[in-house]
Amino acid sequence: MKGDNMTEFNKNEIVGKQAVDAFKKYLTTKKVTYRDASDIEQKAGIDLVINNKTYEIKHQTLDNCLIIEETSINDNQSGWIYTSKADYLIEVSSDRSMITKISMPELRTFYTAIKNNYKLYPNKCSEGKFMDHWTSWFRIIEVNDLNGYVSVRRTKIK
Repeated sequence: MKGDNMTEFNKNEIVGKQAVDAFKKYLTTKKVTYRDASDIEQKAGIDLVINNKTYEIKHQTLDNCLIIEETSINDNQSGWIYTSKADYLIEVSSDRSMITKISMPELRTFYTAIKNNYKLYPNKCSEGKFMDHWTSWFRIIEVNDLNGYVSVRRTKIK
């Protein structure tokens, strides 16, 4: 039974795949060679590999903001900010017109130092593939807050 406080894993997965596809389309137009991550790499938060550098790709729900997952489920399992092994985070804007490339090691270091300056929010309860339920926790950080601390590159793709 779903209410306003419930999201569906399958719908979130579709939006995430659309972000990955938009980034792949951009790479193809620039004639950049990439490969999809292996199953083992995907478990480490990696979506694509380009010139031996790894990328995690996210759909940017709020324009000009990062939604950083602090914990991934109720039992306080660490969120992607801590567990991703990717070299770079790619955020694809909701309208698919902009990508933001961020150094993950720099972001992780900066985030750890400043996270308590930002409110921690519970995500809507998610319903998984097997009707299981969990809630993640996140913080919202404006991309501009990273200036001078973290390598950020924004590129229009449309």
